[in-house]
Amino acid sequence: MMLPPWLESLLSTTFFTGCSIHGASARSECNMYCLDCAGTGAFCIYCRETMHPHHNVIQ
Repeated sequence: MMLPPWLESLLSTTFFTGCSIHGASARSECNMYCLDCAGTGAFCIYCRETMHPHHNVIQ
């Protein structure tokens, strides 16, 4: 069975850490993952707005 190219990266990603860019902001835990940029790791809601605005993101 073929696996999606992003699956292994998703499964090895650490979630719910503080965002290194937006750590001082409320709700800055890294709980999102971009399927289009697989391999870039987890990110927060603020990173989504600035770096992944029109990408396929899961939470």
